[in-house]
Amino acid sequence: MKKLLIFLIVIFFTQKISFGMNNEKLNIFKYKAKTDISKKAIQDFCAKEDPGLEIDSIVGNEMFFSKKCRCAIRSGYENDKLVAKNKLQSCGLF
Repeated sequence: MKKLLIFLIVIFFTQKISFGMNNEKLNIFKYKAKTDISKKAIQDFCAKEDPGLEIDSIVGNEMFFSKKCRCAIRSGYENDKLVAKNKLQSCGLF
């Protein structure tokens, strides 16, 4: 049993598959963000997330992210920096 556990741990740490969001999707969210504060928040809170879907729907992908990442994406919809900052503060991200 101990050998099996060690084997699984070694396999887990040596595989080359990334479990985070690919750069294409991350750049799409950052491109749609209208303020620099939102772009930085998306980079910080969404870079290591993967919704696990293979569909191209941005709205479908957004539903399966964590609360912090969804809040960062929603702050990107705002045109005003102050409103985006307030949205991030209301989620506890800023």
